[in-house]
Amino acid sequence: MNGHNQVEDLHEESGVGDVDEEDIPSYFIERDGRLYHADPRSPYPLPCDGREIQRLDTQHSLLREINGHNYIFPDIVQGVLAPDVEGKIVVDFAHGTGRWTMEMGEEFPHVQFYGLEIVPITNRDHLDNVQFELDSEISQGTRFENASITMVHARTTYMTVRNYYQSIIIEAARILRRRGLFLAGEWAVYPTFVENAPHPDPAQMALVQYFTILTNCLTTRGITPVAHNLAGLVASSNLFAVHHRDTWVPIGPWDPARQTFGNRMRTILRRFMSSTKPLLLQASGMTSEQIDQLFAVCNTEMVSTPGLALIFHSICAERL
Repeated sequence: MNGHNQVEDLHEESGVGDVDEEDIPSYFIERDGRLYHADPRSPYPLPCDGREIQRLDTQHSLLREINGHNYIFPDIVQGVLAPDVEGKIVVDFAHGTGRWTMEMGEEFPHVQFYGLEIVPITNRDHLDNVQFELDSEISQGTRFENASITMVHARTTYMTVRNYYQSIIIEAARILRRRGLFLAGEWAVYPTFVENAPHPDPAQMALVQYFTILTNCLTTRGITPVAHNLAGLVASSNLFAVHHRDTWVPIGPWDPARQTFGNRMRTILRRFMSSTKPLLLQASGMTSEQIDQLFAVCNTEMVSTPGLALIFHSICAERL
């Protein structure tokens, strides 16, 4: 089968492209003024509404500007996606707002892109080489055949599955062609400090307390953070040659050279905390007033603590 025919066959097999407008409400439920996915099989705990979309879009733009591209190791990625042969295919696990998928489709118009998500978040006009599909639970496996995909992308997806290693890493390895790429990235669980910056005891910080409480709440849903060992986890499969990069993103206005990045990172974290409040109310034992007080102290720390940063752990792994 040549590459062009394979892409056509994938289009015909999907049957889950654009959703009829009248069916969209059935994919969501409303709780406490926020919209959530209605799929009981997915552990994903965050809202899927306009406020959360704003956070995801801001996060996407920030990472793109910091890295200079929508991916790390551009020489490797651009080489794999070069227009040398037909039939190159990229799958984006949990595409979120679809921004990454659409922008990559514009940059590589000769490559076919598929974005998978549990709800129909994006209704924007699609490029001819971009298709968004509903996939209720990636952990059960995607529809793509073994060794059929050129690149798999999975950014901030650990909350979408209960077993990241099996659901994301092994599934990526299954569908990737030999020498295909697996791009993944996750935020560190806890904030950190740039080297030699004077700072308070992390154990006494409200931000550390917040992320500890959040991690415990996620654990009750079977969700385990993976960022701290993402590269090691992928390498342990013995299915990939792994390149990794840690990107330090300032929080707040303390870094004069990157003050815009710091301000946007603070906005992202504020919105993230707001999106996690219902989960904390449900699983932490805290009252709404206690959570709001914790958030207020966190915000003060983000504005006033020199050297405070959050690391984004990324990998670019070649399928062996």
